[in-house]
Amino acid sequence: MNEAGTHVPFIVCWSSKFPSGKRTSFFTLKDVPPKIASTAKVPLQYKVNGMDLSHNFFNTDRID
Repeated sequence: MNEAGTHVPFIVCWSSKFPSGKRTSFFTLKDVPPKIASTAKVPLQYKVNGMDLSHNFFNTDRID
């Protein structure tokens, strides 16, 4: 497995959407576009390899 970007902290500041605190969930940079699109309620206009893992930011249960 290529570890490019997997050990890099990801800092988000969107106080009206994401509650403050630390998350320990794992995701890669390819998961960022689907996550932002889902949170902003904007459909993606193209297919991406990433997954919408926004539930990790909201601390809601879901199986990936």
